[in-house]
Amino acid sequence: MNRNFMKLAFVSALAFAATQGVNAQMSAPGWAQEQNATVQHVGANMKAGDRFFAADEVLLFEITDATAASDYTYKVKVVGVNNEKVSGLTALTIAFSDFDNDITSKIDAVEAVDVYEPSAMKTKVTGVSLAAITKLTVGITAPNDNTSDHLSTFSTGIVSISDNAFANLTGLTEIITYNTTPATMTAAAFPTALYNTAKLSVAPSDNGTVAGLHANAAGWKQFKKLYTVGDEKAFGNFDLNTRINANDATELQKYIGNKTAYIKSGKAYNKHSINVNGDSRINANDATLLQKMIGAAQRAQ
Repeated sequence: MNRNFMKLAFVSALAFAATQGVNAQMSAPGWAQEQNATVQHVGANMKAGDRFFAADEVLLFEITDATAASDYTYKVKVVGVNNEKVSGLTALTIAFSDFDNDITSKIDAVEAVDVYEPSAMKTKVTGVSLAAITKLTVGITAPNDNTSDHLSTFSTGIVSISDNAFANLTGLTEIITYNTTPATMTAAAFPTALYNTAKLSVAPSDNGTVAGLHANAAGWKQFKKLYTVGDEKAFGNFDLNTRINANDATELQKYIGNKTAYIKSGKAYNKHSINVNGDSRINANDATLLQKMIGAAQRAQ
């Protein structure tokens, strides 16, 4: 037999074997793929409990509901971050959804932000600090390269946040949420110290309704620095002076009593600090509640 022919046949055989190996890896079940050094991405026909990494390979998801899989949609919760992406990570974004491999994952819960090796998605990595992350965005509506226009379908945002979900993010100085309805959570979701130091900014809304909802929601109301995205003055600083005090409640009461006259007076006011209780109705209850909140804050100092 010709030596060159034998050599070509041998090379062809190796190529075929390699191709088979790749195909086998791609079709292997989740537990087998976790043994590989590659990052597991979302795929078709996955089931509740399966895990995979987001398109940018930062967040680790776990499927909570695969009933809509025929529509290439999974509901997932955040369970961690990729250990290989931690280095240099100073900002973390949890969007409303993720789009990868033509499959949309609706992110409706945050269970934890723990650290995992990409090849062992159910084994936590200990001793890795996430304190360098200073900015956290929980839910965002703006499209990006990974999601195209798929976020618009899921604008309701994150539904729930578990206790200790952000326990490892001790360095946070800024938290932003675009949820129009506050995610259900308790004060145990964040490190206790952050409620006094970190700035919480919420989505803009008419009269500050979203801010009012967060100011009265369990867990979220613990934040002492509440803002609407884009505002320089905090929620409750109705008169836009240097600090929040009894005058803010007084001026809000005047505004509510005669909005037209107040606007004609030319006084500057915070349009995102009107609906203090977040119930979409502007009345005396808002000024009364603001007065109570200011009094409570002053007594706590």
